Amino acid sequence: MNMRTKLVPVVPVPAEGEGLDGYLERLGCANDLDRPGLSRLCQTGPPLSLGTIPLFLPDLLADHISTLTNLKKTAITAMTLEGYGDWLPYRMTKTGADASSLQSLRRQGWFPPKGSAYCPRCLAVDGIWRLSWRLPFVTMCLDHQQYLNWQCGDCQKMPRSVRSTVFKGHMDNPVICGNPNGTKTPCTGDLSSAECFPAPMSQLCFAGRIMTALAGGRVTVCGQEVMPRQYLSSLKALAIVLLQLASAQPTASLSQTLIPAELVTRLVDRHWATAPPRDTALRSRVFACADALLSKATVHAAAENLRDWVSLVPKVGEARLKWLFDRSPADPLIMGLLQRADQDRWRVSRLLSSTALGQELSPRAVPQQLPEHLYDRHLAHLLTTRSTTGRVFGSLSIMRIVMNNATWAMAAKELGLPPEVGPRTARTVQQRLIADTRQLHSAIVSTAGELDRSRDWRVEEDRVRELNDSRDTWVQAWLHERVPGSRPSSSPYAVTYRWIHEAHGLLMTTPAWSVPPGPDQAAKYRAFEKRIAEQLLARSLRRLC
Repeated sequence: MNMRTKLVPVVPVPAEGEGLDGYLERLGCANDLDRPGLSRLCQTGPPLSLGTIPLFLPDLLADHISTLTNLKKTAITAMTLEGYGDWLPYRMTKTGADASSLQSLRRQGWFPPKGSAYCPRCLAVDGIWRLSWRLPFVTMCLDHQQYLNWQCGDCQKMPRSVRSTVFKGHMDNPVICGNPNGTKTPCTGDLSSAECFPAPMSQLCFAGRIMTALAGGRVTVCGQEVMPRQYLSSLKALAIVLLQLASAQPTASLSQTLIPAELVTRLVDRHWATAPPRDTALRSRVFACADALLSKATVHAAAENLRDWVSLVPKVGEARLKWLFDRSPADPLIMGLLQRADQDRWRVSRLLSSTALGQELSPRAVPQQLPEHLYDRHLAHLLTTRSTTGRVFGSLSIMRIVMNNATWAMAAKELGLPPEVGPRTARTVQQRLIADTRQLHSAIVSTAGELDRSRDWRVEEDRVRELNDSRDTWVQAWLHERVPGSRPSSSPYAVTYRWIHEAHGLLMTTPAWSVPPGPDQAAKYRAFEKRIAEQLLARSLRRLC
């Protein structure tokens, strides 16, 4: 009978949780097979990529090993990632006849590395290489309450990093590293005698929750029981977010609770969505922090605790949520938590709803957009939006105070603006806010205190509307004085100029046109406004000369 199809004489019993690569090594040693012999034994038909055996097993190869060992196929696949079923946050879809390409799986992020972490004390007891040690989610041994070691003390590499063969470690002794080191003699480091690092009791809880999920048990997340895959997916996504934030602001005290100062230079600017830190102690700190947030009783409580982390988003041109979403997996729970954390961080709405001004202010004393001198004095340095957006936001905020707990839409309607302008403006400012919310609230209250209470801006708006109805009596002289050479067709721009600069109205609400001006009309008006500014500057310079 051909060696490739006959039963091997000695078939060890697979240990609980054993990885297939370690089992095949024990099978080869029990039958006096060397490294090439075991590789030839595992080959069947077309050449197969044996380097993927610990993680991913083609059906053809699973059937072949089952025939060789007389073990059930389910027992063979249970020693690969398929043994976890649908519990892992990976889409385990086989690609290709021999499943040689794992790129589609690795692109999902945080896929098990080529090597394996290990527990020295477990190896010293039975020499069994656990499949779970390869998973990025497993960072410690609960039996011995210590961190898994992630590199050999001699060669400083992750053990079992060999890619192309079934044998990943030493041929005769599973506790010897066996990594290639550039010479004919592989690394002879004794992994069972490596230094052990005890894990703090505070981190054993999250490790237990991870092992519960890997065993198929439900886990409580934000007060609700969820499936294992959902928990591990959310844990991974939140860990990536925390690493991105800590790397973006490494000197912040919150970041240094996650990444120690001595590791900062090596860990900043890493693509955390692709691969986690190899250091199991560092990975444990990240998971402990992420799991503590997911263990809160409610989503609101988790978002409240996440708010301090969200504040570490660097001050960049893009919106904060966009910065976070671009750097984290699209996990629904984590995306929702980030949105809530960003909203909870931005409490201007809540502060405005509970604010009372020292002196009574009429809604008619609030213009559609704040006067420029007030905006520049109080709000300009706190916002990163355009001046027009910031001035409208200031008026909407003051109107919300004046109207006593009004919504953004109600405030916009009271100012004579379309209701949707209110929440849209508030959302734009919220996403680009760089100041502390209480500082912004204080600036809004100070601005309200400097508004002229005796001035009625609705009367000013009506006055410009009357001027619009009587253009023929004043426009030509007005244009000749400010913009010599202007055509009569510029009369709508003259009305709009007075609407914006005298009544402090918005361009979209100008009475100069029967409908709001389109992009072309708005651009022509801005050019008209620029010409007036240039004329005023030229006159001022002539006076100085």
